[in-house]
Amino acid sequence: MRVPSPVELTCADPAAPCSLPNQFLADPAVKPVIARTVEGGVRLRPSPELAVSVSTYRTLLSDDIQFVTSGAAVNAGFFQNTGRTLRQGFDVTVARKTSTLSLAAAYSYVRAEFLTPFRALSPNNSSRNAAGEIQVEPGNRIPGIPRSQLKLVGEWIYAPRASVGLGWAWFDRQYARGDENNLDVHGPLPYYGVAQAFARYRPSRDWDLSLKVDNVFDRRYSSFGLLGSNFFTGPGNTYDPAGARPEQFLAPGAPRSVWLALQYESR
Repeated sequence: MRVPSPVELTCADPAAPCSLPNQFLADPAVKPVIARTVEGGVRLRPSPELAVSVSTYRTLLSDDIQFVTSGAAVNAGFFQNTGRTLRQGFDVTVARKTSTLSLAAAYSYVRAEFLTPFRALSPNNSSRNAAGEIQVEPGNRIPGIPRSQLKLVGEWIYAPRASVGLGWAWFDRQYARGDENNLDVHGPLPYYGVAQAFARYRPSRDWDLSLKVDNVFDRRYSSFGLLGSNFFTGPGNTYDPAGARPEQFLAPGAPRSVWLALQYESR
């Protein structure tokens, strides 16, 4: 279980929403979140070079806490208990390692959804009613959590002190915050995959030289989304409050980056 955090406790009054909680006042009580989990798994080693692990879990949260928007400003709102939510899924990992080659694959599946119906203000959701509210139903997916993730990595040790490798991570679609009912016209964020390359070299016993390239192909992707109002709809994207329109704002993923590191450690 977890008790409500100070930020959640000081920003829990629908009549006094906050954009950045900075005072500790006596807002309405927020119940603690109770999580009940059942988990199991198995690890296998069919051979000295091969390892397999499988695990599954089911977590039910009672009185889960959500940040509910209170108006047109998406960063202003309050925390409230919204009933029961579910996180259920499984993880599978397969790894093979020899003296010259290391391969690994990991897949995760998570079913994260609301189990208790509730109404929430979401003025930028295209399915809102006349009061700017949406109805969240049991089975709607929780925003910000991709259902599937796949990660692959391979490393070739071509010399006693040198190796090169490649990695790739793929993330399934996820819904934007404000689309808790999963009915907004923009739909979920697109799935994306990102590649990584790395190399290591040890010139001596105490020195390590490494090179890593993240997002090798400079892929443009978004890892988070939020429904909001775009006020820059005038000529040349100028400010025009009268022409504001609801849009899905996306958080851009990190571009290609190169990391070179030299490390010394006395052994």
